[in-house]
Amino acid sequence: MVVLLFLGLSSCLEPIDIPVPEQTPQAVAIANFNPDDFIRVFVSREKSVNSTDSTIYITDASVGILLNDRVQGRFTFVPAKGEYPNVPYYRSNFKPRIGRSYTLAVEIPDNPPLLATNSIPTPVPIEEIEVDSVVVDYPFLDRTTAVYTFFGKIKIFDPPGVDNFYHLAEVLVPIDWYSLSQGDTCCIQFNRDTIRSPVSILDSQDPAFLALIQEDGFVFTDRDFDGEAKRIPFRSAVTVNTGFELVSRLQVELRSVSGDYYRYHSSFTRQLAARESPLAEPVIIFDNVENGLGNFSGYSIARDSVSLAR
Repeated sequence: MVVLLFLGLSSCLEPIDIPVPEQTPQAVAIANFNPDDFIRVFVSREKSVNSTDSTIYITDASVGILLNDRVQGRFTFVPAKGEYPNVPYYRSNFKPRIGRSYTLAVEIPDNPPLLATNSIPTPVPIEEIEVDSVVVDYPFLDRTTAVYTFFGKIKIFDPPGVDNFYHLAEVLVPIDWYSLSQGDTCCIQFNRDTIRSPVSILDSQDPAFLALIQEDGFVFTDRDFDGEAKRIPFRSAVTVNTGFELVSRLQVELRSVSGDYYRYHSSFTRQLAARESPLAEPVIIFDNVENGLGNFSGYSIARDSVSLAR
């Protein structure tokens, strides 16, 4: 009897092939939009964050934007070339406005329509830019290629009574060209070029600021300074040829972003960071797309500039 029971138990422990149905990867729609530009929507199929496979983009979707249930403009498919050489997308023929609630609708064959709603927050202006120091290094042998590192702060007044979210992404450095005549600078040509440079956090240990991995710059909220004035420190660097280029101004762009924008980008960064640690808690990327995955969120841009001492 014992032998029969053992034999029966052994047979129960043998591996059994259980068919697991393959799941179709979900559709993904990504669009961060602002009032200064046309809306660009990237549509693809879901893939694992650890996957090394190329992203599969969907090129036969129908994309639209609704405002109060009315279609706004139209979208044109843009193949992978030009601005995004490896990424096709859909571009609107209109620019969205601040404060209006837009709904993204993406129709894909054999898939329920992707839906997401968001708006562009009112920009919070930059009250002041302080440049504390500019460090100039010549790390190359030619001794004309210089790296300018800027250490500074921006000052803002946070609107009270509401949750505000921010993204300080980059600075713009207008470049002037000059020529020499008998050793003196002459013939300056202003604004011949503009260099975009990402910003970084001065204190990477400050939990109030989160340096993004998949995007330039860092995000933060007004949780600790609601309704107050706040100075935000930053660092940025550009490389110029001092043989004919002059750096005379620094322009800063501050994004006021929607809550969904902040939650998506911050959770995306935390998931990427968690991959580096086997002991880290898993992070679920925030999404606001119905019937699929992704993020549709708005932001506005405040700009200010400051002259640099020569």
